[in-house]
Amino acid sequence: MTASASSKVLAWIVSGALSWARLADVQCPAGIIRGGDAEFVVGPPDDVGRTLMLGRMAREVSSVEAVLRFAAALREIRGRLLADLFPVADIADLLAAVRSRGELPREGATRSGIEYTVHGAGCLIISSDGREVDVDLVTDPVLGCEVEAFDAWRVRWFLDEAADDGYSNEDIGVACTHLAGEGHLREVVEGRWFALPGAPSGPA
Repeated sequence: MTASASSKVLAWIVSGALSWARLADVQCPAGIIRGGDAEFVVGPPDDVGRTLMLGRMAREVSSVEAVLRFAAALREIRGRLLADLFPVADIADLLAAVRSRGELPREGATRSGIEYTVHGAGCLIISSDGREVDVDLVTDPVLGCEVEAFDAWRVRWFLDEAADDGYSNEDIGVACTHLAGEGHLREVVEGRWFALPGAPSGPA
């Protein structure tokens, strides 16, 4: 299978549009995905190379889904934090409210049970059900300002807390890069820092 064919199949899998016919179109052994687990049944058994390729692709799809879960959790938990702390506008404003204006403590909890801890260049946010997301303010070299960003380590921390571990930094980094290429994330620093689309920004 060529690299371009592999990318096509991966895109079909992520969109949920993979079919037996399309696998045949790109000269792959037959395969299926069961639910959201990206579980393959492949053949023929003697075609080890193609089977390994599909196995690798299945793991790529699984890691993409894992990053999407992190992104959804970050969007939800961050949104609830800022709604509770209104008129605090974003994480940069929260850091300023703690450090410059002295309006909020470094660690706190909101009325809906969201906990936060300001640290270094960012903030750890914990939902009422125990999910943890973490962002740093990272300078975007293109925009010339700071944006709320995360790296593979922060995604893996969330996945470990969600009992969905087993991914490497490389797995998560590849998934983030793929999602950035699809417009689901934005790549802030190539191969390292990523942000939600439309992530708030401020002065560098």
